[in-house]
Amino acid sequence: MNMKGVTKDNSPGIVDKDAILAGNDLLEFTEDVPKAIAEIKKAIKKRLDLPKRNRC
Repeated sequence: MNMKGVTKDNSPGIVDKDAILAGNDLLEFTEDVPKAIAEIKKAIKKRLDLPKRNRC
């Protein structure tokens, strides 16, 4: 991700995982794709609950 306000204090992959957990459907400008995939898979394995969306 190229948002320095978010990425400057976080490592690549962690920011991407957090973005997915926050409800983003896709990621753009990922700095380290393999690391992002690994972090997202780790989060899934830890069974982190994804935020539930209210649907109208």
